[in-house]
Amino acid sequence: MAIVLNKYEGLSYEDVAAAMFTPDGRRLVVAGRDGIVTLHSATDGAQLRELARLRHGIDHLDISPDGTRVALASDTLVLLDLVHGQVVGQLRPHAEQPYNVDFDS
Repeated sequence: MAIVLNKYEGLSYEDVAAAMFTPDGRRLVVAGRDGIVTLHSATDGAQLRELARLRHGIDHLDISPDGTRVALASDTLVLLDLVHGQVVGQLRPHAEQPYNVDFDS
């Protein structure tokens, strides 16, 4: 992954907690250990937008099968809209911090 991330703006292997390509393969969602989530072009690595700034680092992310939503596991569960770059939902667990999140296909 370190070699691939070299072409992505402002990223190094140490900064990245999770990364996943969208189902169409055209974009890469990158979640940082600093809680910043960004969207990049898969072809040239350019940052397309910042999707979110969370208080805590991200443990895991998943992209919906249709490529329109991103789910994040941090100190909360967060749902992002990839089309508009907005947080559309948050859920704070009652017990332990979530470490994984997956969409059902």
